[in-house]
Amino acid sequence: MAGAVEQRRAMTEPKAQVLSAGRAAFSALAPRAGFPSEGWQAVVLSARREGTGARGVLRFDREGFAPLIVKLRLPVDAARSEAARAAHALAAHNLPGGTVRLLAAAPDHGALLLSHVPGRTAWEVLSQTEDSAERIRVLRASGAWLGTFHLAGGALTGGGAKRSAPQSDQPVQTEPPLRRLRRLARQRDIPQAGQYARCLAALSHWAAAIEGQITPAAVIHGDMTLSNLLVEGDTVTGIDFENIAPAPAMRDLASLLVDDAIWFGQGAEGPVEVSAPGIDAYQAQIDVAVLRFYAGVRLLSLWAAQPNEPADRSPRRAYVWDRIQEIAPDFFML
Repeated sequence: MAGAVEQRRAMTEPKAQVLSAGRAAFSALAPRAGFPSEGWQAVVLSARREGTGARGVLRFDREGFAPLIVKLRLPVDAARSEAARAAHALAAHNLPGGTVRLLAAAPDHGALLLSHVPGRTAWEVLSQTEDSAERIRVLRASGAWLGTFHLAGGALTGGGAKRSAPQSDQPVQTEPPLRRLRRLARQRDIPQAGQYARCLAALSHWAAAIEGQITPAAVIHGDMTLSNLLVEGDTVTGIDFENIAPAPAMRDLASLLVDDAIWFGQGAEGPVEVSAPGIDAYQAQIDVAVLRFYAGVRLLSLWAAQPNEPADRSPRRAYVWDRIQEIAPDFFML
């Protein structure tokens, strides 16, 4: 009986699920991209629970071939798989390198086959150094890659040649993110709810000043964190494009700067101030007021995701919580 219990438990662990499903997906994907399906060694690069299923990334190695990457999500959702395929195909279209290439898709497995790009995530690079010059270098390279990605927006949506500015301008719509933050406050037991409400009130006040203002728009990454940028020497490569969509360009830049401020900033310095190297290297137009608004949205989104009870927070979540509490009072000018 004990052996059966352990076997069932192993099959429900994310890594076991991802490894088993990834091997099956690779057998279907490899021939579609012109590769043999046998003789490869699978390595799980990441695996995490997602609802009742899991999502993960695997690397497949075989002598004489460049490594290949399989990205999958379980349980299989055909519509979501097709959206992921289309997003990765768009991201790779006409960009001057610096993007993982889509090699094949298997919607029936919820999986994509992608080219392998060497490097470590920007988060890993920065977490292993205390050299301020190295941090500036990585931030500048990350900001430059993001600017290039946004400037390619016209090509991404079939607009022909690359443009020298984001593909269009659009009015800022502050109400949708504010409405979501208010809904989270009603639906969740948010820690320090009173302080959260005061920060949200300050953000709403900022929103009133920029609502309807014209701001640069682009095809944005949608999940622009230091963990979604690979660094190899002076080269930065974007990964994980499932959330790609036309939107205000400052959403991406704000997400990147908040991620840096939380993990590698010091004290109460906010994301717009502490991450200046990333801003300096960003090649597209910057709208500071809108950037600050979306940085506030990102901070409060991370706040709302925190468990109310400290005992329920993982070490990673606990660190993020402590940093939010350091940054928020000055950032929201409370």
